Amino acid sequence: MGKNRSIRAIYSVDVGGGYFILDADAYWIIMVTDIPERGTIVAFFKYMRNLNEFGEDENRQEYSRIVFFFLMLSIIMGIISYTTGWDFSTAGGSIGFLTFLVWMASYGGFLTLSYTGINGWMDQHVVAMITTLFALGFILNKFAREA
Repeated sequence: MGKNRSIRAIYSVDVGGGYFILDADAYWIIMVTDIPERGTIVAFFKYMRNLNEFGEDENRQEYSRIVFFFLMLSIIMGIISYTTGWDFSTAGGSIGFLTFLVWMASYGGFLTLSYTGINGWMDQHVVAMITTLFALGFILNKFAREA
């Protein structure tokens, strides 16, 4: 940790006949902190990516992560739909929720596919982009039916 610094300032306003001082002793303290990345959705997927229980080979780990993610996602979405009736009342509202969760998992590196071979960003976000295209197709279909 470094030393905290402070910035001092004088607030003044030009009222036409010169400057009028509003506050002569204003200051901000710049606090140097080291906050670990915990308690977020992205951090959860980053830490889940490195579990050894998914296998020892990289391809086996990728396959196991994807199957585990979509199995848990299916169970969670089924419980939400069953208990609240949310998807039945919104006619596809869970597609937006699904797309959000897939983007968070991709951003955290949980759904990284290393065999696409295009570049690192594409390897990490290809599943999220496919899910986004499915959601976009659903939205366009819904607008076409209602128009």
